[in-house]
Amino acid sequence: MPTAPSPSSGDVFDVLSHSRARLHRRAALGDGMAVAQWSNSFDATRYLPGHHTLSLYLRGGHGTYREDAPAERGAPGKLCLMPAGHEVNWVVGSEQHFVHLYFAPERLAPLALRLLDREPRELALPELNFCDDPELGAHLARLAALDCSDAGARLAANELGHAALAHVLRRHAGRAPRGTIRGGLAPALRRRLVDWLDARLDRPVTVGA
Repeated sequence: MPTAPSPSSGDVFDVLSHSRARLHRRAALGDGMAVAQWSNSFDATRYLPGHHTLSLYLRGGHGTYREDAPAERGAPGKLCLMPAGHEVNWVVGSEQHFVHLYFAPERLAPLALRLLDREPRELALPELNFCDDPELGAHLARLAALDCSDAGARLAANELGHAALAHVLRRHAGRAPRGTIRGGLAPALRRRLVDWLDARLDRPVTVGA
C-alpha cells in the first residue's frame, strides 16, 4: 500500500505517529500530496511542519483547542490549515476523528501561475483554525471516504487533492509580507514575456529575436 511521506521531526505526520493518535489509513496521492485518517483523544501535540497540512474534523473535536486560543474549539465539519514553518501547540480533548491532506509548499507555485496569474512568491497561506468552508470541507470529506488501496480511488483522491489546493489558493491565500521577495520579473513584464513566447511557438526563439 502506498505510504505517506516521511516527514522530519516536527512535521504533523511524524508527531502524530509518535503520539497517542491512532492511524487508520494513509496513502501517497502523487504530485507531492498525501492523505491520512486519524483518531486521537486526551493528548497534546506540538507541530513545526515542513509541509502544509489541511485538516477536517469528521467526528468529535469539541474539546480540542490551540494553546494560544483556548476559547476556540473544534467540531465536526470544522477545518484547519497549518502552513509550513508555523509552530502550533494543540490540546486534544475527548475522542475525535479527522482527515489530513499534506502537500508540499512547491505544489502551490504552478497553481498560482495557472489559476491566479500571480508570482508565487507574492502569496502566503494563512493559519486557519476551526473555520467553516463547505466547499473545501466537501472535498476533504469525499477524500476521507475513498479507499486509496485501489488505484482508481487513488486517482480520484489525487483529483480531489488538486481541487482542494486550488480552492485554498483562490479563497484563502494572502499576500506575502513586504520585503520577502527578491529578484524575478515583475508580473506585468512576465505576462508580456509569456504572450511574446506564445505568439512565436511556431518559430525558433533566439537571444537576438
